[in-house]
Amino acid sequence: MPIPTLIVVGTSAGGVSALQTLLGALPNDLDAPVCIARHADPSRESLLPRILGRVGTLTVDSCQSGAQLLPGHLFVAPAGHQLLIEHTQVSVLQERPKRPRDDIDRLFQSAAASYGCRLIAVILTGRLTDGTAGLQTVKQQGGTTIIQDPEEAAFPSMPQSAQARCAIDYCLPLAHIALLLPQLLVDMASH
Repeated sequence: MPIPTLIVVGTSAGGVSALQTLLGALPNDLDAPVCIARHADPSRESLLPRILGRVGTLTVDSCQSGAQLLPGHLFVAPAGHQLLIEHTQVSVLQERPKRPRDDIDRLFQSAAASYGCRLIAVILTGRLTDGTAGLQTVKQQGGTTIIQDPEEAAFPSMPQSAQARCAIDYCLPLAHIALLLPQLLVDMASH
């Protein structure tokens, strides 16, 4: 049976702190998997799974192609790789050399293709515009779009870009996003 809902989160500069705040405030019975795309140096091992495993109650899964998406589990792309969604599984791809950074767009677009209106996509702090095209696709497929309030973001470019070019359902501080996500899941389950 497919997972009824999925949450995807994109961030870059300032993202570790933002993710710690957001994920640390989520309940331990979150009824959806959470997949994260974060820009990082591909030549260095990512410590993000370990860091996030210490702050919240979600189970951090090793992210390997074919891993099943499970409620209450957190999936983070390893350094130098992209995380994509294929139905109820993750797919991990080696990053292409000399390409524009579109990790977040690709995650959001692949998730929108599988989950449509059962997808919640969140853009947090970061530089440049990655995530904007992905949020547009999520909205076109009937998903819910959320951005961190640019006034609160350490680096507001990503949420500002999304806000200027997409239909955003919610623009909120991190603490309010953490409260909203479980409520959205309850609302989706009742429809």
